[in-house]
This record gives sequence, structure tokens and C-alpha cells, in this order.
Amino acid sequence: MKCPICNEKLTIDDVDERFAGNKDIYAYCDHCHHDFLLYIRYHNLWKYDVCPMTYNEKDKRWYANEDYKTVYVFKGKKEQSK
Repeated sequence: MKCPICNEKLTIDDVDERFAGNKDIYAYCDHCHHDFLLYIRYHNLWKYDVCPMTYNEKDKRWYANEDYKTVYVFKGKKEQSK
């Protein structure tokens, strides 16, 4: 799966599958440092929540800052919620 922002490969943390073609994917991008929750419905990306990650110098790790924005995907078009 590719990052919707930079088109690099996403690192998948977890997948919650409800039934075939309906799942939620928790992932992050090591390239542009964003955290994602991708909602797959009927085998297609329906929407995703995204937030930028910040680097913690103390423990040398990236963390999601919990400021998630929802982006809806309709027929290949993206619309961001406010």
C-alpha cells in the first residue's frame, strides 16, 4: 500500500478486518512522517484519517501528534474535512 501524500510504501501497524473487503488499516509513512487510519470499504479506499508526526529528541522516535484530519476519497477525488 502506498502513502496518499508522498506515494512511498506505507508501514502497516495493524489491520482490523470485519469481513472480506471491509477493513481498517493502521499505518504510517517513514518518508513524509504521517500517521494514517485507512478505511477500506467494498475493496476500495473510502476515506482516511491523517496526522503529521513529530520527532522526540529524548527517545529518538516519531510520534503522531493526534491532530487527525479526515480525507474522503470519491471516485479518485480527495476532499478534506474541516
